[in-house]
Amino acid sequence: MEKLYSDCNLFQFGSIFTLPKVYETYKVQIDNYVSMACDQVCKVKAQVVAKLPFLKKKEKAQ
Repeated sequence: MEKLYSDCNLFQFGSIFTLPKVYETYKVQIDNYVSMACDQVCKVKAQVVAKLPFLKKKEKAQ
């Protein structure tokens, strides 16, 4: 268990320094894929809300 904990810390430490460089290098591609993922999540959320009416938010009367 201690070895796993040590490996996890090493991975997190390495990620702190490598992920910003990877994002800087591939920013356009990463942003495109994140945008596509967000669009898909919104579509699925809309389908779920449409099929489950109790999830719809009630509009406030003013």
